[in-house]
Amino acid sequence: MPARAVELYGHGLLGAERALWAVVRSRMDQVGPPVREIEAPKPKPAPPPDRSPQQMMSALLRESLGQNATSSEREYLVAVLRQLLPDEARIIAALADGPPAPTVSVYRRGSSDLLLDNASLIGRTAAVTLPSRTTRYVAHLLHLGLVELGPEDKTNNVGYELVLADRLVRPALKDGAMGKLPARVERRTLRLSDHGRALWEATRPDEGTS
Repeated sequence: MPARAVELYGHGLLGAERALWAVVRSRMDQVGPPVREIEAPKPKPAPPPDRSPQQMMSALLRESLGQNATSSEREYLVAVLRQLLPDEARIIAALADGPPAPTVSVYRRGSSDLLLDNASLIGRTAAVTLPSRTTRYVAHLLHLGLVELGPEDKTNNVGYELVLADRLVRPALKDGAMGKLPARVERRTLRLSDHGRALWEATRPDEGTS
């Protein structure tokens, strides 16, 4: 092949190669930057195994060796407060600053079937968020020993009538009636226990912080 022909042939190959790379580069630009390989998430470390009851008791006994009366009292108060809901705290505050609340329990006439236990208006008095759950709040506070039930306040008949007229109590009164005989109603009062009073005095917020 003559030298001139070889030279022309080489130029032709170079041009074709440049054109091919131009097409490849154009298509790569359209696709976008190369996709980085996504690393698989590393597995979370397994949580430590639960301590046995014996280990928990041993840990508590060790902690007790470094405690004094002040730290023990603080830890006790914190443990009690952590068991309370905000609405329950409001009930404690209302009972601490006010008189005992009238409560009624409704039973089915002619039997011992309890239809409604310790209904009261203390939830509304305390301005709780969920007044419909007042009986559950009271039950929990009774369980914790922070409130207690006392005898009927015979001087507060109006207070009991207001409780009996409450829309959450009327259905129980209706269900508990037998013919013309009304449901049996037990009247009592709700107040702070000594335990609840001590808790309130130890944790009562300063004026303006509640």
